[in-house]
Amino acid sequence: MVYDISTVRSRELGNALRLAMENAKLTGKQAAILLGWSESRVSRALTGSSVPSPLNLSALLAVCRVTGEERDYLLHLGQPAATLGWQTDHRILADNQRQALSITAFHGALIPALFQVHGYARALITRTLNVPFGEVKERVAARLTSQRIFAHKRPPACTVFVHELSLQLPVGGAKVMAQQLHHLLRLSMRPAITIRIVPTAAGAQPGLIGSCCLLEFAEFAPVAYLDNEVAGLFIEEPEQVATYQRVFTALATAALDEEQSRDKIRAVAASRYLEHGGAAGWGEN
Repeated sequence: MVYDISTVRSRELGNALRLAMENAKLTGKQAAILLGWSESRVSRALTGSSVPSPLNLSALLAVCRVTGEERDYLLHLGQPAATLGWQTDHRILADNQRQALSITAFHGALIPALFQVHGYARALITRTLNVPFGEVKERVAARLTSQRIFAHKRPPACTVFVHELSLQLPVGGAKVMAQQLHHLLRLSMRPAITIRIVPTAAGAQPGLIGSCCLLEFAEFAPVAYLDNEVAGLFIEEPEQVATYQRVFTALATAALDEEQSRDKIRAVAASRYLEHGGAAGWGEN
């Protein structure tokens, strides 16, 4: 299959520029005339097949009347060597999750972010050393907002591998874990979502070295996203992406099937968190 040659960052910039032109009620031809560019040059910027130089990007933003924080964001996005802040990183990831045909995720010790309930996400983010206390609420809200992709008419097919140990790690306390496990059970019944438990008995597995999210698209090459204490990282080189595809193939071999996984979640809930899983606790997000 021949994929579009754009990158995650150039597509994000192109999408934002296209929206800015629409808001400014400018066509590609009109923008080209104002800038003294060819129409194809404008088109390449909007599709993400090329990234304008900082000077040219600034000029394009000016004719589109983009100002303030959005202008700063797009200028920052146009610098490939720049380190992304968490808000920029989250925005790019969320946009790519919305565009994806399929999402596959795993975290060696935790419930993957797309499936976390509020209390679980807050407990994790609060204990993250590089997150200022004043940002906790905003980051929790951003994480929960990204889960709205599952409410779309055609959500991406999502497969999440959850290690058995993460079902037992009491993140946020027993009540939060009761809510979290029930949330996993409910999600597992949705047609577009597959949850598979990697049992402790499977021993060492490739995925245990860290978290990973693999996103696959209709027109673009698949990308992997890695998240750590300092920043997120998009992996786009085909050979490196293939490594993570092999990781998920290995996890699929080791993991329980869907019904066995639901049984495992129920068993852990019953043995450790049942006393906190009454009507109010179990149904709460």
